[in-house]
Amino acid sequence: MNDPMPGLDRSQEVGAAWKAAAEELGGDYGIAATVDLPWLQRRWAGGRITVVLVRVGHAVHTRLRAPFVDSGTIVLTVRGESMEARLRERLGGNRDLQVGSPVFDERFRVRGHPEDRVRAVLAPPIPERLLRDPTVVVEVSAESEDVSYPHGISELVVEYPEVVDRTDRLVDLVGLAEALLLRLERSSPGGESDVDGWAARLARPGGRRVDPWRDLVLWDGDEERREAARSLGATGDPAAIPALIGILDDPDSALVLEAVAGLEALGGSDAVPDLVARLGRRAPSVDGVTIPARIAQALRSLGEDRLVDAFEAALDGDAAQLVAEAGRLRDPVVTALLDIVGSFDLDDRVPAAKALGELGDRRALDLLRKKAGGAEAPTPLTEACRVAADRIEALG
Repeated sequence: MNDPMPGLDRSQEVGAAWKAAAEELGGDYGIAATVDLPWLQRRWAGGRITVVLVRVGHAVHTRLRAPFVDSGTIVLTVRGESMEARLRERLGGNRDLQVGSPVFDERFRVRGHPEDRVRAVLAPPIPERLLRDPTVVVEVSAESEDVSYPHGISELVVEYPEVVDRTDRLVDLVGLAEALLLRLERSSPGGESDVDGWAARLARPGGRRVDPWRDLVLWDGDEERREAARSLGATGDPAAIPALIGILDDPDSALVLEAVAGLEALGGSDAVPDLVARLGRRAPSVDGVTIPARIAQALRSLGEDRLVDAFEAALDGDAAQLVAEAGRLRDPVVTALLDIVGSFDLDDRVPAAKALGELGDRRALDLLRKKAGGAEAPTPLTEACRVAADRIEALG
């Protein structure tokens, strides 16, 4: 039988233990082909906990890493020390943080700041748990040796200088990480209300970060924010509407689609002007669904069929109905048309420019004049923009 992890002692037993731990934790297990070492991963409320084996010199260590939201930017190192090393430290004038557990304070070096938060994270029963494995090293920092996390994200690392080859120890390691993370990440769903909690999650950093050696997703802020948007829409609480409106310009198209669906579910008539203004947004589609198409569907559900029909007719070349229907929504309609003229949508830019001319809104002049002179030779777009700008000027 081929050894899936060459160079690792008792690799089959190790692999079986890691696979069993992943199953017990309800997580995933695999072997990274690039390093021929196992990994396991478990989801938790704030993200992912990943456990890997790493080669450190001639040794192999067990390393757990878990990014988390850290608005307070805590820095922490916990490392077991011999009594001789600690005596040398004290004679040298350096003092470690004391957490109030005499045995722990004697056996471990603790460094970090802010001190009150460090002590809160290391309150009982964490010291007692760490004393069972005095070789463990715990570190928390916003800096990572191989991954650049978004601002506001730090990483918990728990490392053993050996191969953890027992299922129960691996499960216990993940349990330790979860206990630490619950203290490290101070914001979570709940708060004063469900809306407040999910809105707080929605405001977290987005982005996706991957372990470069194993192609494992370590942090996926986009996925978490999408879940928060879905949950806000499901609350049925109109208080969620402002938070969903606030992400309609987010670069994550999937998140925007969740926000639109949420506003539709909430019957957010207050959001109609904001939705209309984004009818001109051109962004990547998700599973074949574009942002304008989904917004149009939501607007129809909110009773704006005539405006949507008029807007679509204008992009087909007939702006008369849009001029008649814009009314109180004239400003967001103009915003949407300006976005289209300024985009790379070759099909809709020309009719959008013509519609702006028909609406006669002077806010469109700067962009229309710029586009009209933007090519050495006349094009359908430059000509449409010139005619539209001349018409607006003539209307005064």
